[in-house]
Order: sequence, then structure tokens, then C-alpha cells
Amino acid sequence: MTPTVRPDHRRRGSVYIAVLGFATLMLVAALAALMTARVERTSIALANDRAQARALALSAVDRAFYAIATAANTPEAWRARLNQLAADPPARLGAGTLEVNLFDAVDGDPTDAGDPVTVIGVGVVGDATYRLSVGLDESGERIEGSWARWTP
Repeated sequence: MTPTVRPDHRRRGSVYIAVLGFATLMLVAALAALMTARVERTSIALANDRAQARALALSAVDRAFYAIATAANTPEAWRARLNQLAADPPARLGAGTLEVNLFDAVDGDPTDAGDPVTVIGVGVVGDATYRLSVGLDESGERIEGSWARWTP
């Protein structure tokens, strides 16, 4: 009797291996697509937080300008209002907080009436923090060209 060769068993096994390999490739592609979507979502959320933090920083600077505008027209009065505003805790607005900080590059004391002062508006939303600064001269007027993103 001659032995019978079963080539169909080898073919069925090779098809199984090919299907298994293809399924593995599809799984890897699907996982890569999910990871890409997750990274994009996180990136969009961070960009949104940065935009909101920038708006809050601008609002903080506007708040300082309002404090100056409503104070008496003496350097001591508007500086006292700004120092009071800077001493306040951060204010909650929407999804974040805003606060006003003062910086005096001359001697470090923003209460000195003869020194220019830098108003720094800080906006914080989630992990995003934005600082916006504007310089004020001795009389409380904005120094032209002094708007900048604050980077200490």
C-alpha cells in the first residue's frame, strides 16, 4: 500500500497563519489610530486651555487699567489701588483664574511713585498658564510698545 499524502492540510494551516497575520496587522493599525486620536484630543484641549488662559491674562491687565482709571489722579492713589489689586487672591472666572502682579525693575518696590511699573496679568486654565505684561510710566500711562508676553 502506498502512503497517502495530504497536501490540503498544509494549505489549510498556511491560510490560517495568513489570516492570523492579517488580523494582527489590522489590530496594530486600529491601536495606532486610537493613539493618534487620543494625542490629537489632548493637543486640542491644551490649545483651548492656552487660548482661555491668554484671554484671562488680558482680562487681568484690563482689570488693572480699570483700577487706575477709577483711582484719583495722583500717582500715590493709582499705585495704592494697583497694590491692593495685586494683593488680592486670584479671581475665578469661567474655567480658570486670573490675577494681577506688579513688577518694578528699578528697585523692586512698585509703591515708589517715581518708578515705572510693569503690570503682569496672569491667566491659568488647567495646565496652561499665560502671563501678559504692559509697562506703565510714573504717571500711570501705558508705555508705547510695552505689551508683551511675560517671560521672567
